[in-house]
Amino acid sequence: NILNEKIPFFELLKSRNLTTFSAAFNPSLKTIGHHYAHAAAAVLRSPFEKALVFVLDGAGSSVSTLRNIGKESDLTAGAREDTYEHLSVYLFDRGELTPVKKEFMSFDQTGERKSLGT
Repeated sequence: NILNEKIPFFELLKSRNLTTFSAAFNPSLKTIGHHYAHAAAAVLRSPFEKALVFVLDGAGSSVSTLRNIGKESDLTAGAREDTYEHLSVYLFDRGELTPVKKEFMSFDQTGERKSLGT
């Protein structure tokens, strides 16, 4: 893990007895996508039973991460591994949040974003 090579993150968790909060140590934890987290935060406190949620931000989860996450992986077909969520649309219906559309983007050598569509 690159993070652990640069910063001994996992060693820090162990030393502070916080391994319960890391999926690396606790298999009962599930990974969710960056945009899914935004959408869930919006609807789970909402009084509505049904909603359409749009998430648009600088860069969400990478396609390589999303390919390992349930329903999120269904929308990554054809997307390059080095791209990131740019725009996501979710349908919230009586407690279930379902991704229905994603657009991806990449960064060029200068760090400029390039939208790639779906």
